[in-house]
Amino acid sequence: MSLIYFHRFLIFCAILFGAYFCWYLWVRYDSTGHSSELWASIGSGLITLALVAYLPTVKGRQAQRP
Repeated sequence: MSLIYFHRFLIFCAILFGAYFCWYLWVRYDSTGHSSELWASIGSGLITLALVAYLPTVKGRQAQRP
C-alpha cells in the first residue's frame, strides 16, 4: 500500500470520527442545553465538511508522459 492511499484512508477515518463526534455532541447538547457542546458540535461538523471537501483533491502522482 502506498503512502498516498494510507493518507486517504486516514482522512476517511477522520471523516467518520468527526461525523460521529458531531452527532454525539449534538445529542448531549439536546439533553443538557450547554452552549459549549453546541459550539463544539458545530466546529466538529465544519471540520468534517472541510475534510469531505479535501478528500477528492488527494490523488497519487500521475505518470509523466514523454
